[in-house]
Amino acid sequence: MTKVSKKNLGALEKALVKDFWVAVNSLTSAERIIFLSQLLTPTELKMLAKRVAILKELKLRKPYHYIWEKYGVMPNTIGRMSNIIYQSGEGFSAILEKLTPKPPKPSKRSYGSRTMAGTKRI
Repeated sequence: MTKVSKKNLGALEKALVKDFWVAVNSLTSAERIIFLSQLLTPTELKMLAKRVAILKELKLRKPYHYIWEKYGVMPNTIGRMSNIIYQSGEGFSAILEKLTPKPPKPSKRSYGSRTMAGTKRI
């Protein structure tokens, strides 16, 4: 067996990652769910799901203590996710916006509503 240099190993790993994303993107969403649920261990799947949840919570400006109590993660994990947000470009931020639900807008009162004293507004 021949010894692989670090340079060749790096190029091979880069090609493997590229091929992985090409393969995943060729699947339908239903096939992707089946593929990833079989490929990842339950623990890996939970960890990825928690990371996405943490990113969403950070995007909603939730405090660290709220996040670590809710998801049972260490502050350094939250810090890593926070760094990802601040070091990523606009593309990643736009993706997070799509994943993060918008808070409901407050409803406006109609002009015909009554005041506290029960008299009709003018």
